[in-house]
Amino acid sequence: MKKLSSIIKIFLVLTIIFSQLGNATLVLAEEVTDNDKVTNLTGNDTNNEENDTNDEEESLEDEEDDLDDDNDNLEDEDNEKEEGPQLTKEDLETLMGIYINGGEIPEELKNLLIALGAPSVENEVLNEITLEDIMFVSELLKEESDIETEREENENLELVLGEIPEVVSVGDTFDVQVLVSNEVLEIISDNEVPTNNEEVINEDFIDGIEGLITTSDNLKVTEVVFEEFTSVNNEEGEFVGTGNEVSEDGTVLLTITFEALEEGEGEVTISGKVAKYLTISDFEDLTFTITINPVEEIPVGLETLNSSVGEFDKEFDSDVTEYTLTIPEGTTEITLSGSVINEEDETIGLSAYTIDSDNKTISIVVTRDENNKKVYTINIVRLVNTSTEEKEEVVEEPTETVVPEPIYYYVYSSNNYLKTLNIKDYEIDFDKSTLEYRLKVKDNVKFLDIMATPDDYRSRVEINGNGEFKTGENVVTIKVTAENGDTREYKLLVNKEAKKVNAEVVEENSSKTEKTIIIVLIIMVVIGLLYLIFKKDEEENNIMKK
Repeated sequence: MKKLSSIIKIFLVLTIIFSQLGNATLVLAEEVTDNDKVTNLTGNDTNNEENDTNDEEESLEDEEDDLDDDNDNLEDEDNEKEEGPQLTKEDLETLMGIYINGGEIPEELKNLLIALGAPSVENEVLNEITLEDIMFVSELLKEESDIETEREENENLELVLGEIPEVVSVGDTFDVQVLVSNEVLEIISDNEVPTNNEEVINEDFIDGIEGLITTSDNLKVTEVVFEEFTSVNNEEGEFVGTGNEVSEDGTVLLTITFEALEEGEGEVTISGKVAKYLTISDFEDLTFTITINPVEEIPVGLETLNSSVGEFDKEFDSDVTEYTLTIPEGTTEITLSGSVINEEDETIGLSAYTIDSDNKTISIVVTRDENNKKVYTINIVRLVNTSTEEKEEVVEEPTETVVPEPIYYYVYSSNNYLKTLNIKDYEIDFDKSTLEYRLKVKDNVKFLDIMATPDDYRSRVEINGNGEFKTGENVVTIKVTAENGDTREYKLLVNKEAKKVNAEVVEENSSKTEKTIIIVLIIMVVIGLLYLIFKKDEEENNIMKK
């Protein structure tokens, strides 16, 4: 029992000990749990704060992403715009051409103008082009364009004409310039008082113009040239141009070239409008008159004639076409020089010549056209020394030799031959010793174009009978008269064909003649038959009577 009691006591003690240990363990566990709770609470708060911060950062990042997306979208839109259809200078010129000449607006260009909101677009429809549309497109094409729909009208700027010739001749062309006049300037400074650093500006300018040039019938517009603007014009005198702002006084806006057609007073009027972007206003008509004189015909011929050697027999006159030039004995070369009245005329014969005989003829031809020319004949005579040296003995001075002065004489030429004979459109085998030549010409030839050159320049040539040829043989005589009066006569026997009768008329007349003969023969046969019939009846009647 004692053992059992001792075991029970030991068990109770152990139970108490384990019980105390359990409580201590529970307290510790609770403390640990509380600590864990505190730790967890603290950690949770920290985590919550971190999460809030992360959420804000994520929100900002989302906003930034949205902004980036917006920027990307804008860039995409800009790129799409850049990549899409754009207005060009060629489009502007097309619109200006349609504006003054008429025509349909290309569909693609029309749609582009509608999309851009051109001034003439109404309810997304564009039916015709106006000057406002042209100025709208011009402004869009300018670099860094700041489009303003309204600007104040010009107050001091106007258009004036440049220098105009008073008189021109028929066929002349002349230029007239249209200038900007803009003399009144506005002075602006910080203190509203002019200083050395003042800015001088002027709000007046134009950057577009349209107009019409009307002229009298004796004038014609040949060209309209703008100095700065892109422009289009037509043969009716209409023009339109646009470009950068022009304001400086004296600036040449455009140059008009006119041609004088007929004599009289020429009249010109230039009317139209100027543009200050979309502010359009009429400019005051520019008018002038000009006197047009008839063309002064410049005569064909030489103005001067000179020779390097010798002397002419008379003073030079442009209307005198034959001269004699006397040159010293032994001269072997001369040079003829001179000038023409009209520099545009062609001259043949003013050059150097070799003199290989005592008599030589030179022709100088001044030609303007086929029917307008003049021929100068220069007869060159080289002096001949016919004296011989003779020695004369002098008694007192036998060694002295007396040389007499040379004696010159002139021999009249008896040469009355032709050197050449040419007939335009006909060939003849010319020989100066043959005096007769035969030609056949058509029925419409009235005369011959004959060029006959004498064998000696001092001879004269006369042509007679060269005109109003009749059918059959005609005689043209070419008479050559030598310097001493001897004559020689060449003849052209011209056989002119008769007019040809129309073959159809001949054939028709021949046919009518044949028909007439056949009818006559038929009538004669009928008459013969009737005669035989009546005669037979008469004979039968006579037999019956018997």
